[in-house]
Amino acid sequence: MQCLRNWATKFQFHKGNRGYTFVELAIIWLSAICIGIIATYGHNYHMSEPLWCIVFIAVGYILIQLGRMMLHYSELAVVSFVFLVVTTASMGLLGYYRTEQSILQYYNTSSFYLNEEGTYYVLTTKDSEISKTNSTFQHNLAGHMNQSEGTINNKEGTSLKTEGRLYGLIPNKKNAYRQFLEAHGHIQIYLVPQSDTTIPAGTILSIQGAPKSLPIIEERGRIDMRGRYMSLNLTGRMYQGRYKIISSDELNYVGYHETWRDRIERNIIYQLGQVRQRIYGIVEENLPRPIATLSEALLLGGHYSEIDQTVMKGFSYTGLIHILSVSGSHIGLLFSLVYGISHILNIRKQRGVYCAIGIVIMYCAIVGFNAPIVRATIMGIIMALGILQGRLYHARQALTITAIGILVFDPLALTDVSFQLSFGATYGLLLFGKHLYLLMGYWPIWVKAPIVLCVSAQLIVLPFQLYYFHFVSVLSLFASIFVAPLLDMAILLLMTLLLVYPVVSLGILWFVLEYILKIALFINQSLLTLPGGYWWIGYMPLWACGVYFGILRLLYYFLVEQKSQQRKVVYVLMCLLMGTVGLSYGSHHFHKGTIIHTIPISQGVALLIMPEWNWFDHDVDSSNHNIKEHMSQNADSQVPMLLMDIPKEKMSNSVIYQLENVIHTYGYTVNDVKKVSFSSKSNFQILYQNESSLYVLGNGQTKKKILKLLDGYMVYIMTSQSSLLHDLVQLEAPNLKGIIYYPPFQKLGDVEPEDEFIHAVRFEYIKDFIL
Repeated sequence: MQCLRNWATKFQFHKGNRGYTFVELAIIWLSAICIGIIATYGHNYHMSEPLWCIVFIAVGYILIQLGRMMLHYSELAVVSFVFLVVTTASMGLLGYYRTEQSILQYYNTSSFYLNEEGTYYVLTTKDSEISKTNSTFQHNLAGHMNQSEGTINNKEGTSLKTEGRLYGLIPNKKNAYRQFLEAHGHIQIYLVPQSDTTIPAGTILSIQGAPKSLPIIEERGRIDMRGRYMSLNLTGRMYQGRYKIISSDELNYVGYHETWRDRIERNIIYQLGQVRQRIYGIVEENLPRPIATLSEALLLGGHYSEIDQTVMKGFSYTGLIHILSVSGSHIGLLFSLVYGISHILNIRKQRGVYCAIGIVIMYCAIVGFNAPIVRATIMGIIMALGILQGRLYHARQALTITAIGILVFDPLALTDVSFQLSFGATYGLLLFGKHLYLLMGYWPIWVKAPIVLCVSAQLIVLPFQLYYFHFVSVLSLFASIFVAPLLDMAILLLMTLLLVYPVVSLGILWFVLEYILKIALFINQSLLTLPGGYWWIGYMPLWACGVYFGILRLLYYFLVEQKSQQRKVVYVLMCLLMGTVGLSYGSHHFHKGTIIHTIPISQGVALLIMPEWNWFDHDVDSSNHNIKEHMSQNADSQVPMLLMDIPKEKMSNSVIYQLENVIHTYGYTVNDVKKVSFSSKSNFQILYQNESSLYVLGNGQTKKKILKLLDGYMVYIMTSQSSLLHDLVQLEAPNLKGIIYYPPFQKLGDVEPEDEFIHAVRFEYIKDFIL
């Protein structure tokens, strides 16, 4: 038997005549599944840069492994090659099929209740959180708007945010009076607070309101929520709902009869919610409110809107925001804690490991089954079972198997930023962590260990981070040395205090926990005062991503695959990686042609205009046109401009955040951009012009004469009048390059923009226009 085990281990981690190990085969299968998923998703929706990056990595890995097999040709390798091709193709088809099935299943969920006023009956699946609808926190852009456009209406308001599964509704219609209609799907709910108490998960609510459709808007630099909504089966969102807590008997009385599965599901959700409420109660009983809220987020995640926004921004800029999301570090700390306690109590190794597995699974259920914690839990269980049976644990194999299992079960998780960053960072740690640690030689362990964790975790996901968050932080290196250990210590101490709380309450340790968190916050906020701590780089173009991952592959070869490390080559390659980031930044600031980005805000019109670097203005005969004076005066400026027509009452914090996000996507700061207002209801005006192109607002009726006068210039027309679209398309104007249609009231109406020149804002992905 031992001989068979040794042979299996050798077969698992050595290529032999096959040309690949089991680990490499699993990664090839994972790559094929990813390609199949993205092929289906891209066939139906827009593919963002992160999805293209995943395709590059997957295709590149498969081609490299196939090339290696061809170089090591043998008779047995032919059979292995055929097996590899057939199984890889099957995995790709599996990913394609499962994604198509998930999309069809989501859209087969009837959403007839959207925009229908009525009484909705919902089972809450999350604990409610306080959501500040108009926070008093002032954004940088808001400050600039206050100076130039008057004050912004920021009335303080709060609501209770939760999610729930629909049982059904009673519509407010005369022809359906008191008739209960069964409904399916999950909805997000913002409730009007009725008391200071929260609503735990597993509570049945009757809510007066009308769910709206989810705002799924595709834009470069914006987190794509479509896949997450589909995975969670979220179909709508309700605002300002007025609720009442009811019992299961009242639910049965109105017309919905619970099955035994419904009751079991509700009771499980309710009991887990009660455990969370008990934990919240213990923490808030022993810690002051701000520190208690931070402690709850560190331990169980969530509560982000209840944490001071200055603290949240501080964690974001120092690269520690991931600690507030439950992930692998929490699972590792919990495994270590339980296993250490069992060792101290002289419990047998087998029982201690099983106890740790049980507690980790319970912790995962309490927190919620999101991608990072599921990944860490499965890997931890595989490792624990391997320890029990004395088998060799291979982290890359466990991680790959976990990823395959999650994607087969929920293929749209691949499009979620949480899945991408979690698995990408873990792969980076496994591929580069050990070898970077050895490369740093005689550095003190308390310095090089945090730095290696920080750098190796970001090597693979850096293009993803720049796309979603747009900045690179040098402060993360210092924060990983001085702040992250304190937060890990606080999490470990908090877990210990909660585990022993039923037996003894150690008041002095709660006092210690409070001061550990205060010290961590003080150091973290102090780091933000360092000049040049973080830079707004913007997203990486696809060419830069390809160059980056090509250099990263060379770095892996010289750092890991070579028997002797070539330090100089490794240092040069790491400098080239940073040089690629610098080139990406330069491409946003030094480019040919004026780039116009359409910002799909919910109510209003906004454009980000980025002029060409060495651009010289050539005036157009505009005597017959209503051109803004301030635009003509600044026509030769190389300063990017944000053109806006947004009602002041609509300038909410969400709109301000969206405008800031667009500015940061292209590597600019708010101070770099000139804010200009205009009226989108005007009949005709030239919004921007250069030597060969024009961007025109055309809501008037003199379009034919206008286009003739502008003959010889490439013309892009923006309009909010659907009645003009047909006439504009029919014009024989070779200079007309595109029509950007802003549907009023956020509704497309009866307009079906089938022509390739028409782009409906907020209803499709609009590429940047280059003048």
